[in-house]
Amino acid sequence: MCFLFYEQNFLFAATDRPKITSNLTNIQSSINEAESLVQEATVHKKQSEQQKEDEEEKANRERSKKMMNYGFAAFGVFMGIGFTYLVYELGRPNYDEHGNVIEDEFSNLPFFEQIYKRVKRELNYYTRV
Repeated sequence: MCFLFYEQNFLFAATDRPKITSNLTNIQSSINEAESLVQEATVHKKQSEQQKEDEEEKANRERSKKMMNYGFAAFGVFMGIGFTYLVYELGRPNYDEHGNVIEDEFSNLPFFEQIYKRVKRELNYYTRV
């Protein structure tokens, strides 16, 4: 519906349409709503990216701990093997060129005491040298 009327040499049309100011307000509120939606989407995207990064970091930490434990286990095994070999080499009796055992001052002792005292003697020798 449209009504025409004159007021001081201006022609005005009265319509059922909303005024321009209300249109501007609506546009501004629509822009604000769009901006807030964009901000919410950005925040949500950042949060999801942060959550993914946190999960990846947690998985990497768990994997690192697991690998570190494997490393410690391997280190312990190799150190144990090395220590056992050292005790074997230092604690065994000496042999002559024909493969016979050379009797020493520890040959009449029990087996483990022989090994202990031979290792102790050899370590004392190597610390003096």
